[in-house]
Amino acid sequence: MLNREVLVNRILSASGIVGHNLRSETAREIAAHIDDIIEEERAAGRQDSEIEQLIARRFGNVDEIAREFATVYRARRTTLSFVSYSLLAFISIVATSAFVYSIQYGATRWLGGSMAKVFNRSHIVLEATLLMGLTGGYLALCFAGRLFKRRSFLKTICLITIVFSIAAFCIEFSGSGNSLDLIAGFLFAVFVRSLDQFVRHNTLRISVVLLFFAAAAAIESNLIAYSGKPLAWVHFLPVYLAMAVSIQFTGYFASVFDREILKRHFA
Repeated sequence: MLNREVLVNRILSASGIVGHNLRSETAREIAAHIDDIIEEERAAGRQDSEIEQLIARRFGNVDEIAREFATVYRARRTTLSFVSYSLLAFISIVATSAFVYSIQYGATRWLGGSMAKVFNRSHIVLEATLLMGLTGGYLALCFAGRLFKRRSFLKTICLITIVFSIAAFCIEFSGSGNSLDLIAGFLFAVFVRSLDQFVRHNTLRISVVLLFFAAAAAIESNLIAYSGKPLAWVHFLPVYLAMAVSIQFTGYFASVFDREILKRHFA
C-alpha cells in the first residue's frame, strides 16, 4: 500500500502551516481522510492495488494540495513570522546593549574615565545605533538568505544593504541619529557573517573576530577626540571586545531560535 505517512509529510512540508499543534492536527485529519477512503473502497470490494492507484490519483498533485493549505494559512504564517523575527531582534538588541553598556561602565570606572562623557544622551544614542546596525544586520543576514535558492549569500548581502541604506537615509533625514553609526554596525555584521560562511574552524573564526574589533577600537581611538585629546585605545578596547563577544552569542541564540522555533513550527 501507499505509504500514508510519506504522503502526509509531503503535503505538510509545503503547506505553510505554522505551529506544531496545528500541523499535527492537520496531519491527523489528512491521515484520517486517507483511512476513510481505504475503508470505503475495501467495503466496495476493491483490491489494495486498486485502492493504492485511486489514492495516488486523488492525491497525485501534492503541490496543488499544499498550495491550497498555504493560501488558507498565509496570513497566519506571515503574522507569526513577523512577530517571531521581531521578538528575536528586540531581545538580541536589548541583550547586546545591556552587555556592552555593562562592560563599558565597568571599564570606565576601572580606568577612571568620565561617566558624564561616556553615558550622556548623545553618546548613548550613537552607540545604540551602532549596536542596532550590528545585531539587526547580523540577524537579517542570517535569515534573509532563505528568500533565495541560488547564490543566496551574495543576494542576501545586496538585499539587506539596500534595506539598511534606506534606514540610514531615513535616520539622516529625520535627524534622530547618526546614520554612519548604523552603516558601521552593519558593515561589522557583514564581516562577521562572512566569516561564519567561509571560515569553518571555530577557534580561528572567533580569533579573527576579536582581532577585527580590537583593530576597530584602535582606529576609532585615533579618529575620535573629546576636549581636543584623543582617547586612548585601551578605553575603546573593552567596548569593542564586548561587541565581538555579544555578536558571537547572538549567532548562537539565532541558531537555537532557528532549531527550536523555526524548524519545529515553521518548517
